Amino acid sequence: MARFAGPALFRLHYYTGFKVNSGEYKVMGLGLMASEYVGLIYKELMDLREDGSFRLNQKYFNYLTGLTMTNEAFNDLFGGRRGCRSRS
Repeated sequence: MARFAGPALFRLHYYTGFKVNSGEYKVMGLGLMASEYVGLIYKELMDLREDGSFRLNQKYFNYLTGLTMTNEAFNDLFGGRRGCRSRS
């Protein structure tokens, strides 16, 4: 399981349709609207420890063995991945 926030944020950017390391500010700006997903993230994706450390549930990620950051289980959990958009 991943032990720091960077990889988790990369996966979030990928899932929301942005290229990794591109458009992060747009994703972070959506943070306030994500409250409906917080419980789901803590329940399914993240094991948050009392000391502040956490582990990600690798059941939902494909980056170790595949060519994508997330897999079908992640898509099923959140309702599908949005396609990449070009910058204009």
